[in-house]
Amino acid sequence: MCIRDRLSGVLGAFLGMGMARLTAMEAAVCVHAEAGELEALDHGEWGMAAGELCDSIRAVINGRSAPVGGWRLASSFSGEGDDGEA
Repeated sequence: MCIRDRLSGVLGAFLGMGMARLTAMEAAVCVHAEAGELEALDHGEWGMAAGELCDSIRAVINGRSAPVGGWRLASSFSGEGDDGEA
């Protein structure tokens, strides 16, 4: 599995929930990055495998982790975005 598989899975889930494309892309990248930061804190930056992100992605999406990167999804699950889609 490569790292794109996790990012595209998060993106697909957000799109499936009805998020607008641009909002879903931004949210997926932020969640993926935050999950990577959490894993790096716990296990180090080198030698990380994509499969190790699953638990951290779940924690970030469910708000069960303190933000590491200094961001938080505001109202990204509203389905409204800058690209005009709902």
